[in-house]
Amino acid sequence: MKRFKSGKTAPSDNSTSLPGFKRSPFRLEGRKQLVFTGLGLLFIVVVAFINVPYQILLLLYSIYAILLLMTYLTIWMDGADEMKEPEAVMKKWPSVSIVIPSYNAGHTIFKCLEHIKRIRYKGRLEVIVVDDGSKDGSAEVLAKMKGIRFFPITRNVSKSTAVNFGISRAKGEIIATVDSDTYANADVLERAIPYFEQDKKIGSIVLFINAAHPNNLLQRLQELEYWVSFGFYFKTVDFVDGLHVTPGPMAIYRREVFDTLGGLDETNITEDLEIGLRMRQAGWRIKACHAAVVYTEVPTNLVNLYKQRLRWFRGGIMNILRYNHLFLNPRFGSLGMFTMPMVLTSGLFAAVFTVWTILDWARGAITAVLPAVSNITAFLPVAMRGPPPDPLMVNSVVLVAMIPVIIWCFFLYSGFRIANARPNVSHILPALILLFLYPAFLGITFLAAYASELSGRWYRW
Repeated sequence: MKRFKSGKTAPSDNSTSLPGFKRSPFRLEGRKQLVFTGLGLLFIVVVAFINVPYQILLLLYSIYAILLLMTYLTIWMDGADEMKEPEAVMKKWPSVSIVIPSYNAGHTIFKCLEHIKRIRYKGRLEVIVVDDGSKDGSAEVLAKMKGIRFFPITRNVSKSTAVNFGISRAKGEIIATVDSDTYANADVLERAIPYFEQDKKIGSIVLFINAAHPNNLLQRLQELEYWVSFGFYFKTVDFVDGLHVTPGPMAIYRREVFDTLGGLDETNITEDLEIGLRMRQAGWRIKACHAAVVYTEVPTNLVNLYKQRLRWFRGGIMNILRYNHLFLNPRFGSLGMFTMPMVLTSGLFAAVFTVWTILDWARGAITAVLPAVSNITAFLPVAMRGPPPDPLMVNSVVLVAMIPVIIWCFFLYSGFRIANARPNVSHILPALILLFLYPAFLGITFLAAYASELSGRWYRW
């Protein structure tokens, strides 16, 4: 990983280039026995799945989902729901530098800056914009703007490189990184900064990220998803001190974090996850402030959503492997014993279950369309041949499978509460898709992420 250095010049043309680059390496020294044990267990699980009827697999997966969701629900009921923000009693408001990387963002960067300029803050505030080699004419306009410190990079390198350069020129005691397509509420700093006074080991404050002006069905679905993910989930995990990521749209850091740990990893496609894990490894804490709200642009079509989530999931797999020494390590508390196992197993099981669902559906389709080929099923695994399942068994499995859906409905309701939003008719269809169809999309994307990692494909934005 490239170390953070305070420099006075923009990155040269020798910097990491896009759109493709090799990932930052992960090391397994001293953990090979654990890795091989994990691979062995995974092999046993896959072999077991091959020889288990699909209905039994659905039942097992449903039980796993129930246990997982009930864990979150228990934490929520145990006090996460009642967490309050700290009193904003500040003897001195620290200076803040807002760093915004921009690349061909003419359609959003100026709206982003409008919101930044509306921020109310009692301390010293500076705004730094680093243009990452834009070709859309936005850099020329930004260079003439007043009220910002503007730094152009002649060649498109990477978001992380641009952010690191901006941090190296920042003068603030607190660093806020903001994506060029993200719009912050005016009180975002006044709400978030007091959290740093709670504990000197709090290195970052993450905010409540919402979807900006959702217009179509897919964006409204993401709006609900963000309320659950950045609302209910973040608040729940924060309660047990298990947060491990500082989401890219906007996050706030102590300057000391970068001075001691280095900047963002410039060869990492989920640099917000990597810096979060690096912080936790070094003993820094991450807190969530749900009173500080920001809105970010979300994908407008399924192809772009798939690309975004594939990048997220690949980065998640790679970074968890890279920081595998945190996994099931009691020294790191809830992060090692709860968050990382939950994140890794949920993605892995979703991918395996998706594979087996596709195979089962394929078997059913082939049997229905081409009955004559049924004789070849004798060569298939047990789960893909044999008589139809017992109807009573199917009904029982469906009943159990509905329990996670019911629990998830409560999570969605809690997301509405955190967002101070009221459900209406426009939420019905995206909510139904989110509950019943979207998990299949995520499972397929997880599967593609694992396949991409195993194949060693270059990372692309």
